[in-house]
Amino acid sequence: MTHVMRTTMALAAALATAAGLSALYAQPAGQETLKAEVSAAWEEYLKLFAEGRADVIGDRVYSAPSFNLTANGPNVSMTPADTRARFESSIGALVKQNYARTTTKHANICVLNDATAILSVQWTRYRKDGSVLSEPAGTYVFSKTKDGWRIIAQTGHAPERVMTCGS
Repeated sequence: MTHVMRTTMALAAALATAAGLSALYAQPAGQETLKAEVSAAWEEYLKLFAEGRADVIGDRVYSAPSFNLTANGPNVSMTPADTRARFESSIGALVKQNYARTTTKHANICVLNDATAILSVQWTRYRKDGSVLSEPAGTYVFSKTKDGWRIIAQTGHAPERVMTCGS
């Protein structure tokens, strides 16, 4: 093999490696965009929840049908009205405890593909006087629809069960 051929092959290998690394490094940027979109959808949900907007949660946050996976088995909300009724009840119970707002304590977003992500999160609920009401956790499956990211399933769990993404 001549020096020119070796140099050409080495250059081709270097370019192939660089192209592979470029594709590898470009992928997280897309994933970071999707994570930011899911995070924004989550924060909008928390805002609407604090405002008591069960109607908007039913229409724009959750998909229909959607699944609430509880320790007693699944609850299915077949329509936005079903979701609205579930949240009217949940929000109403919290309001009786002087609920004011919710903040995210920590969250992990795992993008599975361009239209599916899992958010595993712990949040803090505050009373109107600023004291902590609770610090629950849950995991949510989001799906990207023509109308944006929607929650299709969720389950509550202990804070030590918040999931992380593998590498």
